[in-house]
Amino acid sequence: MNPEVLVDRFLMAWGEPDPAVLQERLAELCHPDLDYHNPVVALHGTTALADHIAGLSSLIGTRRLTRTTGVQAAGPWCRYGWALLPPVPGMSGETALHLEAERIRRVVSFHGPLPARTYTAGTAR
Repeated sequence: MNPEVLVDRFLMAWGEPDPAVLQERLAELCHPDLDYHNPVVALHGTTALADHIAGLSSLIGTRRLTRTTGVQAAGPWCRYGWALLPPVPGMSGETALHLEAERIRRVVSFHGPLPARTYTAGTAR
């Protein structure tokens, strides 16, 4: 599957209100041994991710995750920017996916902009 299509389908799954349909979509898109990491949680498996999505859905209501950039691929990895719409401060970022047999095996997602670099005495500028 084209990485751009895979990413878009993955983001659409985050808006699925029916738990059974969500689990089906994740099972189609993700490897059974999926690993998911963001600054707040580390999860293993599609069931854990479905539970995480359901919990998040109760907080964000009708807002939806939307891809805000193109999808850049490098070997088995791809990355893209995303945002929650309508906007919520801090709920945008970048995600990297590791694909295995055209399914998502690993997800690493970051929220918000990168922090500014701080300089201390003796460090390169």
